[in-house]
Amino acid sequence: MSYSTPAKFYARVGPRIAAGLTAESGSTPNDTVTQGLLDAASLEIDIKVGTRYITPLNPAFSPVSVSLLAGLEEQIGLWMGYVRRGIGNQETAASAANLGYTNAMATLLMLAKAELDLDDALVRSDASDLGGGFVLRGECPHFNQPIEDSPDYDSYWTSD
Repeated sequence: MSYSTPAKFYARVGPRIAAGLTAESGSTPNDTVTQGLLDAASLEIDIKVGTRYITPLNPAFSPVSVSLLAGLEEQIGLWMGYVRRGIGNQETAASAANLGYTNAMATLLMLAKAELDLDDALVRSDASDLGGGFVLRGECPHFNQPIEDSPDYDSYWTSD
């Protein structure tokens, strides 16, 4: 399921760029190619955030999150369009699209790692958040840490 539509994509990038990236000939954007780019970008999003959220997000339950992911999808789709045409970073527009793609991927990674939240999205029940809290990678949850005066304090914080 795509979070965006070809019409929204065209509004974002403009008809000339959209046609240049999707049309096989002529100056009219190809809706089928555009939808394919958006679907591929949506799949990329669902793979990244699906470890933490139930994907695809439902616009009825998560309208704000879907809107945010639609923008990321359009940015990823734009870069995929440049890659499809074989236009590399030497072009200014392609370079800007690559930067947008890189930023979108970084945002998705932050969502997957719980550094950012989608407030209205349904969190997976098997995601690794303990009682709503987060545990940093490589750190054990410390729910009942011994206090400094406890005889267990030194053995708790040092390894044998």
